[in-house]
Amino acid sequence: MNADVAPALKHRIAENFSRAARHYDTHAGLQREVADALLGALPLDSALPNRALTRLADIGCGTGHVTAGLRARYPNARITGIDPAPGMLQEATRRRGHDRLTWQSGEAEQMPFADHSLDMVVSSLAIQWCASPAGFLQEAARALRPGGWLAFTTLLDGTLGELKHAFATLDEAPRVNTFLTPPALVNHLHASPLTGHHLSCADHLAFHDSAAESLQALKAVGAATLERPSCRGLMSRQRWACLTRSLERFRTPNGLPTTYRVAFIVTRKPAAPVP
Repeated sequence: MNADVAPALKHRIAENFSRAARHYDTHAGLQREVADALLGALPLDSALPNRALTRLADIGCGTGHVTAGLRARYPNARITGIDPAPGMLQEATRRRGHDRLTWQSGEAEQMPFADHSLDMVVSSLAIQWCASPAGFLQEAARALRPGGWLAFTTLLDGTLGELKHAFATLDEAPRVNTFLTPPALVNHLHASPLTGHHLSCADHLAFHDSAAESLQALKAVGAATLERPSCRGLMSRQRWACLTRSLERFRTPNGLPTTYRVAFIVTRKPAAPVP
């Protein structure tokens, strides 16, 4: 996302996710799959006998799936779910109410936390909506206590590859977002104040019966394509038929695939200042 247009896009993103909030969980199977894999990679309190994790934040919490997972994994911690979409926070409050969970409006690049106040920051499939990962990494480092943990997932180049290919056959600029390459993400991590990065990547596939269902599924989780081609307006029937034929080339016995290339990152703030 270009930093120059980030404010306008952020507003649209928040609106998209707010509209999707009511039915988000019905369509967010892949998002839960990725979130559960991230939760399983987090350190347990039992592995940290000298430093129990007591103050945690879930950035881009959506309807609170990860936030609730953190509560189960860290039963003594106070956890705050942060999201810029009011509709998502309303759903999280309605569905995941608990005395150790709180919900607050906020963004990954401007976290509403004091310096050195958190033991862990977690975020799943949210920071691809940032202007750049750099702001998120700097904010996480600021809010974390020395020795604190950051764990997050994000989408990489290769995500929605089927759709990009299909739009390319129309000689039209893709209507899908661009995503970081793995080397670019690694560069952002190395430039941050965080250390000990563990990075892995995996492709996660969602399957649908038709091209229309594939695109509707993106819209249903608030992730409707946001980068527009130069020619605006509804697609003609002829061009839609062309797009559908192109997507059909990817069909498998499970249906039409949509690829999400996911990076899993676990890193830490140094326990002492790096000389």
